[in-house]
Amino acid sequence: LVLYSNSASVKAGFDQYPTLEQFHKAVDDLPYEKGYTRIDLALEKANQEVFPQARKGVPKIAILITDGKQTQADDGKGLREASKPLRRAGVRVLAIGIGPDVDSNELRLVTQSDDDVVLARNSSDLLLQIGNLTSRACELAGECKECAPQARASRVAPCSLRSSSSTSRKAQITLIDRDNNVQLDVTTNYRQGHNNTVV
Repeated sequence: LVLYSNSASVKAGFDQYPTLEQFHKAVDDLPYEKGYTRIDLALEKANQEVFPQARKGVPKIAILITDGKQTQADDGKGLREASKPLRRAGVRVLAIGIGPDVDSNELRLVTQSDDDVVLARNSSDLLLQIGNLTSRACELAGECKECAPQARASRVAPCSLRSSSSTSRKAQITLIDRDNNVQLDVTTNYRQGHNNTVV
């Protein structure tokens, strides 16, 4: 989990929190950081300090969440260049843009496909759009062929949204596979100007 604004810092690594409750609390406790939108620094930090700790032989997926555009800075990198080391390391980047200030063309620079970009008007809309994200994550992880919210599932789906909630500032989505293993857990504290997370 990488938080970014003027800079980027790792707030949680793989296996740092043994339970979902502890992870969610860590996300809830993230500081509110005003400032610029240095997506390039977040991608760099994820590549250097997060994914080297990932288990071998499993799909690696980074989820970029932003409510704005990359800030142009003298020491900044273009997003295609900034995301290249992750791609070389076998990490697939999915990009979520929330709010009116995101640039879908810019988000496309960090992804390998148009299907890897999800746009939402706000956190409530994110839950409506999340089927696109979960389906894509399932497909890339090779874990399942179909994803559907559990509440709408008329049969046992290969994976489901076990829990999801939304307020005006927060969206929480947890993807569970058929063996009750967490495949994807995304919790965002969305505030305008609060550039959140690479998971």
